[in-house]
Amino acid sequence: MKIIRFTTLTKLVEISNKKVRLHLSELYSIEHSNEDNNFKVLIASMNWLRKCRNACAHNERILYLEDN
Repeated sequence: MKIIRFTTLTKLVEISNKKVRLHLSELYSIEHSNEDNNFKVLIASMNWLRKCRNACAHNERILYLEDN
């Protein structure tokens, strides 16, 4: 797992079955709406985490990090 890109991991979670995504949502206490089953908050959280990780890795300021 050390060689997988974070974007690839996000895509893998995105195409995983509902059981896997539900487990990850519960594991990290991420809210999930049972109505649409699209796990938008989980995927958005992973994308935000990727953005923060990249900023830290490149010594960028993260205090005012904005979502573009």
